[in-house]
Amino acid sequence: MSLLSDQIRLILDNSFQKNKEKFFHKDKEKCFQNNEEKSPQKNEEESLQKNEEESLQRNEKNYYARLVFDDEFIGFQGHFPGQPVLPGIVMIQTLQLMCEKITGKNARLQSIKDSRFMVPVFPNQLVTLVATLPRRKKAEGTLVKGIFYNGHGKEEKIVAKISILLDMEGDLA
Repeated sequence: MSLLSDQIRLILDNSFQKNKEKFFHKDKEKCFQNNEEKSPQKNEEESLQKNEEESLQRNEKNYYARLVFDDEFIGFQGHFPGQPVLPGIVMIQTLQLMCEKITGKNARLQSIKDSRFMVPVFPNQLVTLVATLPRRKKAEGTLVKGIFYNGHGKEEKIVAKISILLDMEGDLA
């Protein structure tokens, strides 16, 4: 495994471990509602701290994770000097590794079906990943869709939309 993959797994694991006892909701707004109601006027630092207390949230097909890639994250190195931006491939790999975390199976990337990156992600920025896993697998693999957001409520912006085809440990065997 690469150092990059290990760091992404650690971010996902920390998110999941700190929230595994929370209730799961069918819509994204309700997933994080409790934290939003406690401090509606929170500043950026409080937002980052609350992120560390939240985890993967699940409904029937959608899984939610709130993530922060800190300024020490290896993915920012060299991309770009003086103005670090999270690379698109890191978002793709985060979606892939989140699928592994959710299913408990190894996920091999078959292809990137679609990827659109609209807004840059900077170090220490709160990002919400919504991953949609199909109930049924296709013959060629498992098509997974992910949408990355930053901000919340009226301030929320779509950062990226990604569709990838995965071989989920034996899908194609």
